[in-house]
Amino acid sequence: MGNKQQKVLKSQDQFLDLDSFVKSPLTQHNKIYINLCGKIMNLSNILKFSQAISRCVNLSVLVLDLAFSNIGVVSAYNLGQALATCKGLQDLKIDLCQNKISDLFVQELFSPLVSCSQLQSLDFNLCNNDIKYQGVIFLCSNLEKYSSLQTLNLFLKNNDIQMWGFARLLQSLGKCSSLLTANLFGIGGKPIKETNETQQNLVINQNHNLKSLNLQLNLPDSISVSILGNALESFPSLSCLTINLNQNMISEEGVSALGSGLAKCLNLQILKLYLVDNKISGQCALELTKSISKCIRLIYLSLDLRQIYQVQFKLFYLINYFQLQQKIIFNKQSYQSTFQVYDKYLYNKVQKISQKKYLL
Repeated sequence: MGNKQQKVLKSQDQFLDLDSFVKSPLTQHNKIYINLCGKIMNLSNILKFSQAISRCVNLSVLVLDLAFSNIGVVSAYNLGQALATCKGLQDLKIDLCQNKISDLFVQELFSPLVSCSQLQSLDFNLCNNDIKYQGVIFLCSNLEKYSSLQTLNLFLKNNDIQMWGFARLLQSLGKCSSLLTANLFGIGGKPIKETNETQQNLVINQNHNLKSLNLQLNLPDSISVSILGNALESFPSLSCLTINLNQNMISEEGVSALGSGLAKCLNLQILKLYLVDNKISGQCALELTKSISKCIRLIYLSLDLRQIYQVQFKLFYLINYFQLQQKIIFNKQSYQSTFQVYDKYLYNKVQKISQKKYLL
């Protein structure tokens, strides 16, 4: 956990070693931060820790750093069972980065949390582990049972969940009916190999409560982007959307599907879209921005299209269109960076636009 998070938790009880936590007045804890990063948590230590956690009957907020701790499946079972006894738990943040976590580990840890019926916010860092598609299935099937969950943050970089894992996560967002905010980081995997018929069979329930969605993705093919584009229609109440697709291999087909999905987000007010270093032509990018213009409630747009192929397309005219409508606030830094690769005339035009009040 970083210094920023520690400052946020300064009013809570903090522990930097296992013994100090075990010896503390466990039943009195309401909000605690435990940093065991890099400390080997063998079975004996996990049992000691789990027994202590299970006695924290008044716990509502737990921030636990177990990164680089060499935790195994048996440890996950004990930890999950202990957390399940904290019936009043509302906010849970666990860092499990770099632990060689397997699919079974995910099931053993997440399944008992269903007992935490008041859980509203869940933040898991599972980066740099050994989670595959089956692990995502376990994860999603349990998330859908958290009846009070409102905020979800998942970090899954450097796992092998495959793109069907990403599709399954989108399905899960549709089934988490109480979810308001979702942030998925580092999602990626092997390309999807299936027919259009299989893609059409991917059903995502409509979630009318989801308001904010932040996706940092590594999508290896257009099919994956198309699935994302089609999924956006399932979240009709989205007002804030961030999609980072920098340095992917997205083709025009995928961008077209993404644009179609964005055009159906009629309640979208804030859109941040990053498409640096992709196989997208200037004409395709122009069509994308036309799709974005159909978001009739949009008030803030940050669009990064640097290093698009055939960059001389006149996106400036789209900005002019929004200027006339007087309804869009542009991210000046993003747009100036985008236009630096264009001809001098176009860049100077953007510089003049940036002085106006509707640009940040």
